[in-house]
Amino acid sequence: MPVTAAQLALVLGAQAVALATPGPALVSISQKAIAQGRAPALLFGLGLGFGATSWVLASMLGLGIIFHRFPVLITAMTLLGGGYLIYTAWQIWRGADTPLNEGAAAANGFWAGYLLNVSNPKPILFFASLFLSVFPEPFTLASGAVVYVSMLTLELSFFTAVAMTLTTPSVRARALQAKPVIDRLAAAVIGALGLWLWWGLL
Repeated sequence: MPVTAAQLALVLGAQAVALATPGPALVSISQKAIAQGRAPALLFGLGLGFGATSWVLASMLGLGIIFHRFPVLITAMTLLGGGYLIYTAWQIWRGADTPLNEGAAAANGFWAGYLLNVSNPKPILFFASLFLSVFPEPFTLASGAVVYVSMLTLELSFFTAVAMTLTTPSVRARALQAKPVIDRLAAAVIGALGLWLWWGLL
């Protein structure tokens, strides 16, 4: 099925709204940029983009339908994902008052961002529902590639812009004065998402 411009605009518009809504990804890359600098933040943003669009790709492959049919799978992923988010929040909270170590932080920037966005399995249900409503026919390889690359480009552009803006010398210098508060805010948001995922299983 070829993808029309209207369909692509609708999907990217929904994605843009989700990106602009304050949440763990936006809070985390802001914390990373201020606490660790431009290189780790850009790597972290790269990981966030690929992590989010992993769920896009999974939805295209029909995994959202499989999750609907076998809810035990999403339960298991929710348990694991919530635990990872709570662990990440604890690590950020513990490091709120520690001195900066930008060189060491750059090494795990990509995977930290990737795991943060992959650890929440709920987006696959959102994307699966969105794709079923906007794209009622199965994707061809070419149309699927267009949608995926477009959504990945939007994700990476957004997180790159955030990282570049917050690591300009003047902005970062002011923000560093509030680093402990910003780190703890980021930890609170990420930890709250982890607890919310677990709460949803009750």
